[in-house]
Order: sequence, then structure tokens, then C-alpha cells
Amino acid sequence: MPCAVILTSYPDEYNAVRACLTDLEEDTHSLGTVYGKGKFSTDEQTWEVAIAEIAPGNTDAAMETERAIAHWEPNIVLSVGVAAGLKNIEAGDVVAGTKVYGYESGKETKSGFSTRPTVGLASYRLEQRAKATARQDDWLERIQEEQSNWTSKAVIGAIAAGEKKIASTQSETYQLLQTSYGDALAVDTSSYGVLRAVQANTDTNALIIRGISHVLGQEVTINSSEARVIAAKHASAFAFEILAQLGDAKSFGLSPAQSDKLKERIASASKGLLNWKRTLINDEEIERPEFSELLNRICTAESSTTILLGPPGSGKSALMAALGNYLISQDHAVLAIKADQLNGSIQSVEDLQRDLRLDFPPDEAVYAIASREPIVVLIDQLDAVSELLDRKSERLTLLLTLIQRLFESKNVHIIATCREFEFRFGSQFARLAGIEQMALSLPLWEKISPILETAGHEPDKMGESFRELLQTPLHLNIFLDIAQPGELFASSQNLLDRLWEERVLTVSEPGQCVAFLEDLANRMTKDEVLWVPR
Repeated sequence: MPCAVILTSYPDEYNAVRACLTDLEEDTHSLGTVYGKGKFSTDEQTWEVAIAEIAPGNTDAAMETERAIAHWEPNIVLSVGVAAGLKNIEAGDVVAGTKVYGYESGKETKSGFSTRPTVGLASYRLEQRAKATARQDDWLERIQEEQSNWTSKAVIGAIAAGEKKIASTQSETYQLLQTSYGDALAVDTSSYGVLRAVQANTDTNALIIRGISHVLGQEVTINSSEARVIAAKHASAFAFEILAQLGDAKSFGLSPAQSDKLKERIASASKGLLNWKRTLINDEEIERPEFSELLNRICTAESSTTILLGPPGSGKSALMAALGNYLISQDHAVLAIKADQLNGSIQSVEDLQRDLRLDFPPDEAVYAIASREPIVVLIDQLDAVSELLDRKSERLTLLLTLIQRLFESKNVHIIATCREFEFRFGSQFARLAGIEQMALSLPLWEKISPILETAGHEPDKMGESFRELLQTPLHLNIFLDIAQPGELFASSQNLLDRLWEERVLTVSEPGQCVAFLEDLANRMTKDEVLWVPR
């Protein structure tokens, strides 16, 4: 999920933000900063939100902002708090500061203080979102426990920030602001430090949001403490409306650091398929023309989805492993899922996410990578979890839903494999009826014959039916493993019988071996899995 850091400077500001979060807990930085961490959820998505109450002052704000960015690697930083109004603003209003002046920057001369303005800028994306949010009144509905009679509006503009608290319109600082920073709507003590720190982290977006507790030179109708509480709630309401309107992870994306971390998790989740053996027992790899065709789709199209169909033993998994490893060697992002290795107890997206050990649900993880670069999703052996073989349909349902959600998404390429019989007759696969299919053809005999010759066999003496048998990569691999030169087999069953004889019946205690295999088969049948832990 995307992450936001919200920085406050006073308890009333912190409490106003905290009230909008759920699942709250503490997280303490190694240097002592104590963050609150919670979630903010909308119908579209959930944000992870870290909040901190930091000391006022631009210097401390900059330091704590740097620390928070390094610790949380957030998508955005929001500085949410209370400020005094300067002009064109009323108590209870909210100012989204797209530009912040560090007004104390300058030079003392004989004739007085000469300003040399330094400026911090909000990120363009958040500036545009703030403008859109200010045009609507929806943010007002997020204000909690409103007790004032203030009529509030949101304004986009400049803020001035310095170390001083200004209490009078007669002060030199106030006069300086009026003279040199005439477009500033409000003044505070920390917003410039926040933006300067974020400026050094170019992949983090930032925005300053201030609720106006009072306007300098105007009488306040309620006591100052109550005014601050109300202003903080208004600023918090506007901030969370910004979050609600920013969209989900697929549109917001991740920072490079988050993206790299997610890609590492995806690579780890993909090991089951990517480590699948791609070569025959003699370490030769059969070249498949479908490899080039699939690769061309990935390299030339903005998005693609392909269902690769083939009979049992035709080499679908080996082809997927070869393609995935090649793409990774070209620095391409790949999420590879071997359906038959998924835990049989999976019943929900959360279970699937946990089984893959991802920080995000699989679709959000793919969207997040795709927001920055292309990603290929490989899903192997859908047939292994189809209702024709599996009484538990949840795994197949989740995988088909994942394919449908990602279908035609920009920068997303999907290749899923299935045995043709299950795809044609499994009722759930009707959901993929509109997706392009590709048949995996068996290798030509011209590709098989040299492999047999290298292994000491005589392919020219093999009959047509036996040649057809060995064109299936699974059968070819078994043959290379167990057959003596000149030995032929009448059928695949004969081939498997010989494998059983050599691997099981010729061991020192075949009875125990058979009993173990029967127990293993019963367990796999009961749990509806094709793999069990060692």
C-alpha cells in the first residue's frame, strides 16, 4: 500500500490527524523519534500513514523530515498544522501552501535588513490535487466534532515561515512580511524546513496544509486554545481528503527505493517457477519457437495477455522458466507464480499475498511496478488447481481474478499456461474466453534426433509412433534417463513402468519405498497439493 508521512508540531495538530486513523500503533526510530502508525482507508484503497509531533522551527523540521523519509520511504509528506493568517483569509480557513518563503534569509547592511528570499515548493502533483480539492466542499464533511460557527474555505497560495511567533501587527517581522512577502496568506514556523528537506528527496511528493486559528490584527471570537483545536481539525480534514482523492497504488506508484524493495520481494516469490529445470537430463535445452513469439509481444506491445495451451509434458513450465530468466537477465521485472506450488489452504487475496510473501496484494504489487516500468506476470499450471483436479476452487478463482484485473493494463504482460483439456472443459476458464490463446507445439523431430544421437541412441531406427512419443519433452527426458542404446518402448506406460522399476523396485527395501510413496500420494490427494514439505 502507498505510504504517507504527516508531520505536526503541537499536540492539538497531532490529535486531529490521529483521530482519522485506524489500527494505531507506535514505531520508534533508532534515534528516538516516536511515530504513530495507522491506516487510512477509502473505498478505493488503504494508505499506511505515519505521524510525528516534531519541535517547531524550520531547522528541526528539516532534520525530522529527512529522518522520516529515510525511515518510512513514503510516497508523500504532508505537513499539517495551524498558522496565523496574514491577508485575504479568515479564521477557520485552510491554506494549502504550494510555495513557502523562508523569510529570515537575507543580509544585514548599514541601511537595515535586506531580504534574500529562499523558496520551498510543493510537488506539482499535490499542488494540482490541492487546487482540485479546494474547488469542492467535500473536505468539509471530514471535519470532526465541529463546534464553531466558522464558515470555512480552502485557499491555495504562499506561506511565510521563520523561527519567530508573530503576535502583533506592529512588530518588525510583520512589517517585513507585508513589505517583502505581500502574497503570503499565512505565517508559521516549520513549513519551509519541511519543503527544503523534501527537495533533496526528489522522488517524494510534499504539501503544506495549515488551518488558520486567527488572523493577525483581527479579533478572535473564541479563546485561542479552542481556535487552535478547530483549525487543526480543519487542516486534518483537508489533508485526508487529499489522500482520499489521490487514487490507488496503480496510479500513484512507488518511490524508487520502494520499487526496488518490491522487486526484490517479487523475485523471491518467483523462485518456484524460475528455478524450474529448463534443460533435459543431459543439460541440453530444446529451442521453442513460441519463446520468440512471446518475447516479441512483450517487447513491442504496451500490454498483452496470452494463454499458452499444451498437452501434459509438452514443456510449458520449462518454457515459462526460460522466458522468465531471460527477461530478468535483461533487467525486466517478472512476477512468476507456479499454481501447483501454492498452499492448498489459500482462500483469500490476503492468503495468496501471505503465501507469496509480498508486502502488497499481488495486483497492487504489479500495478505499483507497472507505474514505473513494464512487468511480466507468469502464471504456470492453472490446470493443477482447476475444478477438474481440485475440489477447492479458491486458488483458481483468485488467479483468474488476478488475470482479469491486470488484463490490458498499461505496462503489464501476462502469460498463463494450462493443459488444453482442462481449459476447454473447466467451467471457470470461461472467464478467460476473450483472451488470446497460443498452442505450444511439440518439438519437431529434426530437433529431437540430434539430442538422441549425442546420447548414443540411433534415431533413424525408431519407428513413427516411437518418434511421436519422444517428441513430448517429458517422455524424451525419461527415455534419456533410463534407456540403454538400442532400447525401444511401445508406449508411454511402458516407459513409466521402467522408471518405476529402476527408481523403486530395485532399491534395497522396495516394500518400504512403495509404502512411503502410497502414504505420500494419499496425503497429496487429501490436501489437494502436488508438493509437500520435505
